[in-house]
Amino acid sequence: MTRKSWKRWFRETLTPYGAKLVAETSDEYGGIQVVELGPYRALYFDSPSCQGRLHMERPWQPASEYLRSILCATAMAPTINRVLILGLGPGALIHSLRKLYPAVEIHTVELRSIVYDMALEHFNLPTNDKTFYHLKDATHFVKSPPEEPFDLIIVDMAMSDSISPLLVQPGFWMHSLTHLQPIGVICANLWRGSQHRFEWIFNRLGSCLKTPPVVLRHRQIDNMVVFGSPTVLEGVEVLEFRRRVTEHAEMLSFDPSALVKQLPMIQTNDELFAVNEQEGQSKSDNEENAWEFED
Repeated sequence: MTRKSWKRWFRETLTPYGAKLVAETSDEYGGIQVVELGPYRALYFDSPSCQGRLHMERPWQPASEYLRSILCATAMAPTINRVLILGLGPGALIHSLRKLYPAVEIHTVELRSIVYDMALEHFNLPTNDKTFYHLKDATHFVKSPPEEPFDLIIVDMAMSDSISPLLVQPGFWMHSLTHLQPIGVICANLWRGSQHRFEWIFNRLGSCLKTPPVVLRHRQIDNMVVFGSPTVLEGVEVLEFRRRVTEHAEMLSFDPSALVKQLPMIQTNDELFAVNEQEGQSKSDNEENAWEFED
């Protein structure tokens, strides 16, 4: 979609609901827009697909189901002192992680400097001596020798309307796991709409872990949050995992019941990749319209 086409879509689709275009800019990868609707702000990349949104008065409260799933996945890690995030967006994950783990060291890798600039100016991106931003290609970062391993790695990289092609590059997941503690957790936000990419990534990531990855599926949307650990999650640990998920949800003010029921939900490939015709055409969580922001 061109910038002109995006503006037409914005004018016809979001403006009637009171949305305002707060800022826009572009680089060699395309345009970026910041949209405001009530207390929420959202980030777009020249596409109707929303790249993330924040409640500006409560930026730590996850406004999307896939963000809640990722934050539940963090509860799988026994301890968290260092976090690596691949893909910045508006910085919603950083706000929530800071609420859950005030003292942790967070490193975020983002290719586009204008995404960082927009997040800093329009989304109150956290800046302190425990938060670090690396403006570089994520592939180069994960291929570099790890200085100190991370307890949690979150992969949330997207193009304007699909997951990043970096996620299907040979060696990406193996290189990423060299930065992870043996008892750490790796988590990825994937779009099942990119079916061949999703299946390839799921199988490749699963081959790197001790057990099949846990999958959190979302209602009527095409996002799936996939996560796991190089260490086997024992039965007694599952109960503690669910307790921490509930605790995290209370701190971030959302209802975790739908997610807790799925933990852990291990599916076979046939179940995971089956197409249910009765569900009709689903959509990506990143394609939710701006006026569907949740309180």
